Amino acid sequence: MLLSSDQVGGSDVPVQQSYKVGELLFEEGLQGKEMYLIQEGKVGVFKNSPKGRMPISVVGVGGILGEQSIFGNHSRSATAIAVEPTRALIINQKHLHHVMESIPPWLYAMLKVIVTRLHEARLRVDQSALKDQERGLILILLLLLPRYKEAAPEGSGIDLELLLQDAELICRLREKEARSILSRLEKRGLIRMERQPDRSGAWLVIQDQGALRLYDEFLLLKSRGERFGEAVISVEAVATLSNIAYVAQKSGQETIEGTALYKSAVAEDLSGLSDSALLEKNLSELTRTGLILMLPAEEETLIIFQKEKLNRIKKIREWLPKFEMELEGA
Repeated sequence: MLLSSDQVGGSDVPVQQSYKVGELLFEEGLQGKEMYLIQEGKVGVFKNSPKGRMPISVVGVGGILGEQSIFGNHSRSATAIAVEPTRALIINQKHLHHVMESIPPWLYAMLKVIVTRLHEARLRVDQSALKDQERGLILILLLLLPRYKEAAPEGSGIDLELLLQDAELICRLREKEARSILSRLEKRGLIRMERQPDRSGAWLVIQDQGALRLYDEFLLLKSRGERFGEAVISVEAVATLSNIAYVAQKSGQETIEGTALYKSAVAEDLSGLSDSALLEKNLSELTRTGLILMLPAEEETLIIFQKEKLNRIKKIREWLPKFEMELEGA
């Protein structure tokens, strides 16, 4: 049975409510002032579309629904329907404010800001997705992965139908258009479409999420007429950075700023392989591009670098030819 907001709001304590299969907790687009803590059963979350209600997730025991409405007075962004016999604890703004009186004001303010920012972030994703359908589909895929990924051979898998549903809801992408984008991503080696083992339907396998995020960054830079800054660093400078990482494994020290080692240790390791003038040139380039810091220390020069930056350069150099590859029909 669905209680009205007045019934719930009139209670001094949170109300426990039971729902039969198919019973509505709340509906998309309507104003709500309650959130729901699922104590038993499961609740399906649905979005309205031209094809009717489309499922986007299922919330089980311990899950919360409707937090954006209670914190930010937003209308319901989806419809919630019990898909199993369900019991939920209904918490309204009155209950929340009563509880919040016992915590520091800054904590309540922080919680409200977090929920509001999550809501705004979703809207920003929606808008960017509408402007650039390929980026939009990638962003949706990256958002779905943490929650819905499944172990797959050589990567993480996600249900194809789930992605296609969200692509239509958020990006207004028809299935044919979405599949065309996915086909291009597959040709670049970013995803692989396979039949799900022991199931009907297909899934997407993502072998390298970092590469997919990098491709999203590539598309954003391309739309601005820009390129990766790391792509213009000379091969010799990258080789020197690799030598710095190698020497740091033996004589480096971890600091808050990154891994620190003496310049003399790098010069000694490169002795016989490179002249000092070339080393200085490469170190200057690495410093100018922000890949290392060089600081004076006890009549020596200290080099500070972050391993993640070297890994990023290597990944960009590995994947950039695939990102820039011309595809028929693209």
